[in-house]
Amino acid sequence: MAGPFNAYTGPTVVSNGTLFVDGNYSDITTGSFTVHGGTLGGTGAITAPVVINVGGALAPGGLSVSVATLTFGNTLSLAGTTRMDVNKTGGVFVNDFVFGVTTLQMGGTLQLNVTGEPLAVGDVISLFNFNSASGNFSAITPATPGPGLVWDTSNLAANGTMAVTAFTSRPEFGTVLQSAGAIVMNGSNGLPGATYYVLSSTNIATPLNQWLPVLTNAFDASGNFSATNLIDPATPQRFFLLQTP
Repeated sequence: MAGPFNAYTGPTVVSNGTLFVDGNYSDITTGSFTVHGGTLGGTGAITAPVVINVGGALAPGGLSVSVATLTFGNTLSLAGTTRMDVNKTGGVFVNDFVFGVTTLQMGGTLQLNVTGEPLAVGDVISLFNFNSASGNFSAITPATPGPGLVWDTSNLAANGTMAVTAFTSRPEFGTVLQSAGAIVMNGSNGLPGATYYVLSSTNIATPLNQWLPVLTNAFDASGNFSATNLIDPATPQRFFLLQTP
């Protein structure tokens, strides 16, 4: 929607394709934006309430400008995918920015398209500007900023920033259950997206380098895991260890 000023007051629905808002959309009476099957982008301003439903996407920027600020002057509800381009060069971030939201409701997936230098501990990325915010993203991609690093989202709803910190938690087993002829082991505190290995031995005194891997998988977006190992009736006992790279 181009032009310096648009006074259209009806609702706008994006069901497929991409709508770029590069001018000013002024909501005078009842106008609203709903995205449920396409993408809303652009470099302009929207003063109407905006809802990004499941299946929809928000992606600041346009065909000629990949990194941009998209301005909102009303409520913004995110339940689909929010795609943000982030570039780090010379330790400085240039990235998409969502500005001027009155009330932000976060949800869905936050997809960061990171380019440039590798992210490092202490990096802070400013993504949103708002009067108030609530909720959280159910998933962030990539799941981690890099090897041994995690996203710190504790300030997203406070000031719209997320940071990069070192992973310091130690993964551990939680519940161990027997079900349908198998042992099901659940646990937490893993590095989101990282690979883990379940090792096994019939003798707990066996040197660690001789324990055999029985399962390889990845921690989920919250660092949790679930591992299932079939029970061999001919083996009277079996011990398990969790190993990370």
